[in-house]
Amino acid sequence: SLSCQGALALAIEEFQAVLGLDPNHITAHVLLAEAYQKQWRTDSIRYPEGLNQSLALLENAAGMDANNPTVWNAKGVALFFQQDIEGARVSLEKAASLADSSEMIDDRDRAEIHENLGSAYRGLGQLEQALQSFRRAVTYNPLSATAHGNVGNTYFQLGLENCDKAI
Repeated sequence: SLSCQGALALAIEEFQAVLGLDPNHITAHVLLAEAYQKQWRTDSIRYPEGLNQSLALLENAAGMDANNPTVWNAKGVALFFQQDIEGARVSLEKAASLADSSEMIDDRDRAEIHENLGSAYRGLGQLEQALQSFRRAVTYNPLSATAHGNVGNTYFQLGLENCDKAI
């Protein structure tokens, strides 16, 4: 809740404390990595190492649980922010594959993973694959305005013949 409230320094301290007690706590690794990412996004000048810290935690977590889709999703997001779009695509494809067959996450989380994957595809100029991922996100979470917006935006990027679909 500290992270959600924007108290990132306190959240980071708490997640570090959890890992001090249980270094194998995968969720704490992911949440700490995401807090470092948020801190970097909020102020990359003061926290220039945020993405590197995030990736180090996620590499460690992937070594402990290579089948956890949330680990691969967070890693893909960090790589995307580092402008390693191809690396993000690879990580997010793994996250999506694991998420689609996992019972440990819900459809909203699956939708988020597919939105992130669609963004990576779009960043690589692979608009058809982006569209497929964004449409999958809508399937998992039909109430997501972001997913619907991404579908429309991608149709628009595909060309004028798709304007009606974009609308």
